[in-house]
Amino acid sequence: MEEEKPEKTIIGGVDIEEALKYELIHYGTGFQDGKFRVEHKSKTAEPTAEIKNLAQLKRALVVGAEFEITSAYRPEVANQLRRVNYADTTGIYSIRPDAPDDRVTLANDGRGSYLAWGKSSDWVFADGLCTCYQKDREHTPENVVFTIKVNQRVLEKEHTETQTAEQEEVPPKLNDIVIDLTARPERVETPVERHDYTITDENLGVGGAKTKFATNIAAIKTLKAIESENRLATPDEQAVLAQYVGWGGLAQAFDGNNNSWASEYKQLRELLTDEEYTAAKGSVLNAHYTTPIVINAIYKGLENLGFEGGNILEPAMGVGNFFGTMPEAMRQNSRLHGVELDSISGRIARQLYQTADIQIKGYEQTEFSDNFFDAAVGNVPFGSYGVSDKRYNRENFFIHDYFLAKTLDKLAPGGVAALITTKGTLDKENPRVREYLARRGELIGAIRLPNNAFKANAGTEVTT
Repeated sequence: MEEEKPEKTIIGGVDIEEALKYELIHYGTGFQDGKFRVEHKSKTAEPTAEIKNLAQLKRALVVGAEFEITSAYRPEVANQLRRVNYADTTGIYSIRPDAPDDRVTLANDGRGSYLAWGKSSDWVFADGLCTCYQKDREHTPENVVFTIKVNQRVLEKEHTETQTAEQEEVPPKLNDIVIDLTARPERVETPVERHDYTITDENLGVGGAKTKFATNIAAIKTLKAIESENRLATPDEQAVLAQYVGWGGLAQAFDGNNNSWASEYKQLRELLTDEEYTAAKGSVLNAHYTTPIVINAIYKGLENLGFEGGNILEPAMGVGNFFGTMPEAMRQNSRLHGVELDSISGRIARQLYQTADIQIKGYEQTEFSDNFFDAAVGNVPFGSYGVSDKRYNRENFFIHDYFLAKTLDKLAPGGVAALITTKGTLDKENPRVREYLARRGELIGAIRLPNNAFKANAGTEVTT
């Protein structure tokens, strides 16, 4: 028959027997060398601190940590000592030691650099170095994105914290036990106040190429600073974000061989992640945002039709100029839904229109119900290419015609679509697209805009 084990004495969640044992081992019996007679513990050398995986690297590179870029695909950033200025789940923003911590100054003088962990990278950890290679490429010097070496003090701190986290939890000292019988107050979440931006400048986005580049850079730096702090933009920050006009007409900023744009090219490469840079470069032919003058005329037309509000869709919203220019009475009486493919533009839009439902994905990936929206507004993308959407693939639509067709299917009976499209929709010889649209809606009217309607703010001449 098994010997019955005595019941444990538990007070305040603490096992008293285990606590006594801990006291004897760690604080002694009260006699000379007592604690050594209770238990002898042999000491072993601590293993050398070293970053062995990406998770450890992320934990090590917290704000204030220092590291050295020993090599990089851009020679100008190699052999630099950097200090982490802020960090989030997507990457870190680092500065040279001579740069101030003031983010406003950083945004203006270009001494900061964003390092993304990136899903398109392969990491190798060896010999105290952390090397990032281009994904799915051979691990050779020409495919190195950058190699960094973390400061030894940072390594030791990370190693100590990791070892501490892995240690078994021990009972507290008896004289530290406090039994708290008071009721815990309920945690009350403070509601976040959300602000939607209102565009009042009819000349928003007007300016030369270098001016547009500068406002784009300021907006992106502001966005990344906001996201690093996991918060919403303030009204003052929204005013900076609203100046973003995309990269349409700014192809020279992505040309590394253009000497007159060398400084701008360098800023882009340092500020954007690889994914963001690729998306931005690919948008130079079609990322043209709409001037408020044109948008105001569209809303005037909707008001003349008697539209006062409802569920409103903008299927290719950019940073949301149609939302920002919407008449106040209509906005107060509406629920806004937007879609944007480009990550930077979509994230800026979410900060500008904080009460709206904004999806950052391709329109073909959305799952809006048919017959849901009361109105659709926007400037659809133009181009002689299509997208893959199994519902519409058999029609072989160009991108602009696809947006019109899908949007009509999403409108409720009596809904109105007020969209800007290329002249090709109505001018093409083959009537198939027009017949498709006519079966789904009634054409109320069409206005042909002059080919310079978007030149001032979008830098393009196109007939719409």
